Amino acid sequence: MVEFGKRYHKDDKLSFELLDITASNVPLHFHGNFSHVFSIYCLHFVSNLRQAMKNIHLMLKPEGEVFLSHMSKMPMFDAYESLSQQTKWKPFMVDYRNKMNFCHQYSKNSVQLFEDLLVDIGFKVNVCIEEKRLIIYSKEYFLGISLNTISQLSNETLL
Repeated sequence: MVEFGKRYHKDDKLSFELLDITASNVPLHFHGNFSHVFSIYCLHFVSNLRQAMKNIHLMLKPEGEVFLSHMSKMPMFDAYESLSQQTKWKPFMVDYRNKMNFCHQYSKNSVQLFEDLLVDIGFKVNVCIEEKRLIIYSKEYFLGISLNTISQLSNETLL
């Protein structure tokens, strides 16, 4: 995506850089540098949500704003849990929890849990809601996500 941005959105006011949002050391030139941060359907694939949110907070300007939309509970995560318990799939599922954010998956009050996390880090929370939605994934989408997690398998094995 960084290369795509550099190639197709050239502008003197824009730059594209790769950053691990869970890194323990955010480069200084990012500190307090952003007025707005948007994240749409990404944070559920971040293994360390607390560190990610700390880094986002660190990168915001004073009075900066954040808009986040992420899935607190995903049926796909339940499928990974189930596969990890099956003898056939267990060898391929050893690190799936390190690639995703399961902290809200089994929480009875994921809104409060997330809001408490944000306040603890230093965010002022204006709105924090949970909406129940039905999302239907195509087989191709599911396999794309799964193959990133179960990287040793071929498509034929999964089918």
